[in-house]
Amino acid sequence: MGQQSDARHELGNQIGIALANIEGMIDGLVSPTASRLEAVADALREARRLLQASEPIP
Repeated sequence: MGQQSDARHELGNQIGIALANIEGMIDGLVSPTASRLEAVADALREARRLLQASEPIP
């Protein structure tokens, strides 16, 4: 895989982690604990870092 493809894959992973946690909280499957919310925030921070570090995606 190329660098851009790797960045897209990693970005998708981080967004998927955040989305799965939020959906689980909305559906009542998991409690919105401080540690879960911090995991969501960490995933979003990493996604932001990946976007800032990557070349523009066409």
